[in-house]
Amino acid sequence: MTMPAQHESDNAVNTSDAQASRHAKDDGADEVVVDRPEDDDYDLLTFGEAGARLAEEVVKQRRHVDQLRADGVGDDQIVASEQRLIALQQAQERNRKPSLDELRESGFFGRRV
Repeated sequence: MTMPAQHESDNAVNTSDAQASRHAKDDGADEVVVDRPEDDDYDLLTFGEAGARLAEEVVKQRRHVDQLRADGVGDDQIVASEQRLIALQQAQERNRKPSLDELRESGFFGRRV
């Protein structure tokens, strides 16, 4: 049996829960710990893995923005970094796996009779 490819963030994974939390835990440490679903196939980029990677990037970008502010850099750099943070958060929301109710309401399963 072939083992799935390792991702650089696999060392920081907390897989104690069966369900993935798409919210990264930011305790100020250098590592970002994101819960990932245990049942995901990591040979594919699944909702769970994409969400975990996005959560990691959101935390890293938030730290970057905070550091820029602390360093007193120019407003242009801060604004650009904040825009990237907003874009990552929007991507995180788009990537969120919809609930069955949301799918039914959207007509994904066809019209209700």
